[in-house]
Amino acid sequence: MKLPYTLDLSQPFHTRADWQLVITQETTTEINDKAGAVIDQQVGAIHLCFQSRSEQICPPMGSVNQPGLYMNDIGRAEIVQVGATPLLLVVTEGAVTPFGHSFGVTTWVWAYRDATDSFDLIFSNGTGVTNHQETRFLEHGPLAGDIIVALNPPWGSPPPYPYTITVYRRAGLGAYQQVLHYAARSREGDRNPLAVIDAEMPEIEKRLHVWRVGQPLPMPQRFPERCKTPEMRHDVEWCD
Repeated sequence: MKLPYTLDLSQPFHTRADWQLVITQETTTEINDKAGAVIDQQVGAIHLCFQSRSEQICPPMGSVNQPGLYMNDIGRAEIVQVGATPLLLVVTEGAVTPFGHSFGVTTWVWAYRDATDSFDLIFSNGTGVTNHQETRFLEHGPLAGDIIVALNPPWGSPPPYPYTITVYRRAGLGAYQQVLHYAARSREGDRNPLAVIDAEMPEIEKRLHVWRVGQPLPMPQRFPERCKTPEMRHDVEWCD
């Protein structure tokens, strides 16, 4: 996504003021050695601001859930629909430079409040970028509107190194709340080509009472090219 970037919010949310999401980026600076050769880069931080003619509201910065120094790229910034309700989904990422990757990905979701003509942050979650960690907003299917988070085991955890799965669901017009959390059957390094969330989807949907054994398996959102027909193996969805 090329920055600066402006996303109109007034039309999809039918706001009273002419609200926009404005995404800007600070200048990237190079760090040089004494001979002038580039030895590192400091990629400019991303700034998110809601702006109207009368007001400017910038989200707080500086932590994992409210990223600052490590928020250097935009993965997504778009309006998503949950039934008839629009939400603003933004995914911010750490810098990718010739010298390596920074620390992670953060998913943000805002809802519009007509009574106050404002946007409320209703979900914010940070995950790493390694070992199939993921935060996924579901736009389709029986769990549309839910958010699933897959986290790999904490550093130093004993084997068999299970992932954890957490599902969040919006409570009425309020914020997202946890509705499911469990230790997954998926293991770090189990060689399943499916993403952990796709592998765990039968179990997730079973626990949330929208799928049962004997029904067709949920279709993986990310289907590796080499896969043919998904099957259940080791109590998870698997594909070779």
